[in-house]
Amino acid sequence: MVEAIKTFERGLKIWPDDAVMLESLRECFKRAARDKDVAEVSDRLLRVRPNDKSALFDKAVAVDRLGRKEEAISLYGQVLAIDHNDVDASTGISVALFSLEKYEEALARAAQGALHDPDKLVFWRIQADSLFMLKRFEEAVKAYERAIALAPQEQKLFYQKGLCLESLRRFEEAIVCYDQAISLDAKDKNVWISKGIALEWLERHEEALACYDRALSLDKEGRFVHARRGQVLAKLSRHEEAVGSFDKALEMGPKDIEVLTAKKNSLKSLGRYEDIVKVCDRIVKIEPKNKQAWVDRGMAQFRLSNFLEAVRSYDRALEVEPGDMNVLQLKRSSVVAKGDPDEILKVCEDILRLDPRNKSALIDKAGALESLGRLEEALATFNAAIMLDE
Repeated sequence: MVEAIKTFERGLKIWPDDAVMLESLRECFKRAARDKDVAEVSDRLLRVRPNDKSALFDKAVAVDRLGRKEEAISLYGQVLAIDHNDVDASTGISVALFSLEKYEEALARAAQGALHDPDKLVFWRIQADSLFMLKRFEEAVKAYERAIALAPQEQKLFYQKGLCLESLRRFEEAIVCYDQAISLDAKDKNVWISKGIALEWLERHEEALACYDRALSLDKEGRFVHARRGQVLAKLSRHEEAVGSFDKALEMGPKDIEVLTAKKNSLKSLGRYEDIVKVCDRIVKIEPKNKQAWVDRGMAQFRLSNFLEAVRSYDRALEVEPGDMNVLQLKRSSVVAKGDPDEILKVCEDILRLDPRNKSALIDKAGALESLGRLEEALATFNAAIMLDE
């Protein structure tokens, strides 16, 4: 091959416009997969024979492979201008448009190609994939079915059809497609993951867990799968195992708020309050305005009898949403446990400004006033609480 190229190049120095030698050199470069050289020699040939369909097509393929998609589309278009029935050019332009994420144009081109050659798989695949990307899932399902009829052993077609059905919330049908994909290739972790998600929607958690375990047997580094596995285990009330799965996910993505939150919720179910505080600290370091993390931190500190820290956490939550009655009530409980009458009085007044008939706040306020020696006010406040029952 190398000697042939050198021979043609020497010949072209003498006869630079010899079309036969240019064609032969181009064929050598094609066999050697030297796309840049194919494009350059095709250019030279086109200067000699401007409407050479073969040269236009070979240049289009070469620049397409070089990533020059827009140029390739133009060249494929020139081929089609010469021969509007050229299936390969139609295929090339459809694929290039899809690669550029021009899904509407890719869809139109592929549909036009299918009219001329309805048994060409690539036209149905491009239509289906374009419709999927455009979220036109009902139409995509039909296009995938046409593609599957042409290529019943193509695993990816069943998988993509399953994704469409899942997006349409037709989970049972999606699972059938995933099972067909698995029968063709059981080592595709993505199919196991998608089947697990569909099973989750159907609340078939044990089966979903088995799918995630299978996916992890194929790729132990799947952060998303560890996280999904943890969520399923939590739904099954297997919280210790769930925490283990969340920890594996966090090893690969330590700042994943969703996973940190899920781990925190499992720890709450287990009553592991010190660990809850640690997780909340990680969350608020990433998202200082995460109100729920501050609230959960406060509740954990309260359980640990760290009332001062609990109050500080609730105060941070109230900075995010000042009028949150639930947080004010939690803060009141911590302040009462802490036993500072001035603080009790203040938080009760904050609650009563929002809810003047809050009996618990009135009673605690009365107790605080009594501790401060303000007996007449205490008695009046206590009477106000009693009158709420009348």
